Amino acid sequence: MAAFTTNDGVSIHYEVQGTGKPLVLLHGWDQSGKAFCNNISALAEKYQVVTVDLRGHGESGKPSYGYRISRLAMDVKQLLDTLELEEVSLLGWFMGCSVVWSYWDLFRGDRLSKLILVDEPPLCLINSSNPDGFSNNSDLEDLKEALLKDTVNATKGFVDMMLYTPEGKARYSQQTLEESLKFPARECAHLLLNHVYTDWRDVIPTITLPTLVIAAKNSHVKVSNNQWTHAHIANSQFRLFETAHMMFMEEAGAFNAALMEFIG
Repeated sequence: MAAFTTNDGVSIHYEVQGTGKPLVLLHGWDQSGKAFCNNISALAEKYQVVTVDLRGHGESGKPSYGYRISRLAMDVKQLLDTLELEEVSLLGWFMGCSVVWSYWDLFRGDRLSKLILVDEPPLCLINSSNPDGFSNNSDLEDLKEALLKDTVNATKGFVDMMLYTPEGKARYSQQTLEESLKFPARECAHLLLNHVYTDWRDVIPTITLPTLVIAAKNSHVKVSNNQWTHAHIANSQFRLFETAHMMFMEEAGAFNAALMEFIG
C-alpha cells in the first residue's frame, strides 16, 4: 500500500504493480481500485499498472470537501506528478471517464499517451437534447434520497445492475458492495449530483490522443452513448462486449486482451 497527500491535504491511496509502459486505471463512482481485481495481474505482466482510490473511495481519505469531478482530476494529475509518470495510458470506467475528460479539459495531454474510455455517457442526465442518458431529474433525486436514508439497500440495487451473469453476481456482488459502502453517504450523494449534471459534449470532440471506447450490450449505459463518444473523437477505436457495466470483471480475458492490443 502507498499513499500521497494532495495539495488540499487529502491522503490518496494507490498501488503500483509491474513494469513497462504506465497504465493508470480509474474506477467509477462509489467504487475503488479493487474493481480491477481481474485485470491487474495480467496487465502487470506487460505494463506498470497503477490503481488509485479516488478521494472518499476505498482506502483514501474521506474529507468533507472536494467531491467534484474537477478536483478528482487534479488529484489524478498530482498522482502522475508524484510518480513522475510519462506517456501514460489513462483508463477511466464510468465516472472515471468524466475524470479523464476533466483531466483533458484542464491539462490536455500532459503526461498522457493514450485514453481508454469504458462505458460512460457524455452527459448522464436525460433531457431533451440527451434522451439516451443515464438518469432524469426525478430518478436522480430518488437515488440521492435512497443513498442518504437506506444506503445499503440503495447500493445493493446499483451493484446488481452493474453485474450481468449469475456467476458474476454470485462471485463479485459482495466485494463490490463492500467497496461501495466505504464511501460516506453524504459525500457519495454530493459527488453523484456533480457527476450526473456535468456535460462533456463540448470537451470530447477536442481530444486528440489515440482513444479506445468500450461499451457493453447489456449495460444500463446505452451503447449509443459510447458510440457518440467514439464518433466525436477523431480516429478512435470502438469495442463492444457482451455483458454489462463491469465487463472488465466478467469478461476479463477479452477485456485485458483488448487493452493490450490497443496500448501495444
